Amino acid sequence: MVVKKTTKKRTHKTTRQAAKKTIKKKSTARKPRKTTKKKATVKRKEPKKGTTRKNRIKSSKFGVYITEQQSGKTVQIPVNPESLSFTRESDDTSQKVIKLGEINQLGLRKLTSIQIDSFLPKYKAPYTVGQWHDPQYYIDFFNDLQEGKKKIRVTVTSTKITFLMTVSSFKHGFEKGYADDPTYTIIFKQYVPFSYRKIKKRKKPKGKSVTKKSKKKRSSKAGKITRGTTVIVTGTSYHKSTGGGKSKSLKKAKRKITLVSVGKKYPYRVREGWVAKKSVKKKA
Repeated sequence: MVVKKTTKKRTHKTTRQAAKKTIKKKSTARKPRKTTKKKATVKRKEPKKGTTRKNRIKSSKFGVYITEQQSGKTVQIPVNPESLSFTRESDDTSQKVIKLGEINQLGLRKLTSIQIDSFLPKYKAPYTVGQWHDPQYYIDFFNDLQEGKKKIRVTVTSTKITFLMTVSSFKHGFEKGYADDPTYTIIFKQYVPFSYRKIKKRKKPKGKSVTKKSKKKRSSKAGKITRGTTVIVTGTSYHKSTGGGKSKSLKKAKRKITLVSVGKKYPYRVREGWVAKKSVKKKA
């Protein structure tokens, strides 16, 4: 009986030890590493030639950029102007109206213009911005834009000002006898794209003669007396069509009607005055 008891205890211990070993094996097993997705690298697209309203130069700093649309060449003005004149007008006309006075008749909006007054420094200085060039570089660039009738985009960064424009006027020179830093005034004018087509003349149909319509004057009704009608007047003429004041008596006088007042007592006006309807007879 003693032997049986000891065997039971041993078997119980062995099962507990085996369970502990299995638990330790499970705990020491390495967990699989989490796979992290690599961030996709976005390739930057090369900017198109020229700039559009959507694809324009953006910066938090104030600057004036001029981009030639065909080649995409961009030049920044080396010295920011003290003031930037931005003009918008409409084609309004004023007219005078009776018993009302002068009125303003609203018209369509004119083209927008931008004027810049500044100078071109001969040497790079703390107040210059962007990539610096010799003054003659900018003068040649502006002259080429104007003479070549090239379309450009003027963009003022840190603002919403961006327009498709052309060089309307460019003036440069020297002030106070100082030739190192030439001054200039440039005016850009808005360019609105448009198109036109040639209209072909219609060919005349063969074998058919086209006759022009003759313009005939409308003839007055037979027997009707109107302004300009030649009549024979026999009767008394008055100063007014209502009969106020006698003017002169006529007898078989050949006259021309100058005015007609419908519904009046003396409706016809001749040289001497107003006459009655019964006094007038149309000349045959």
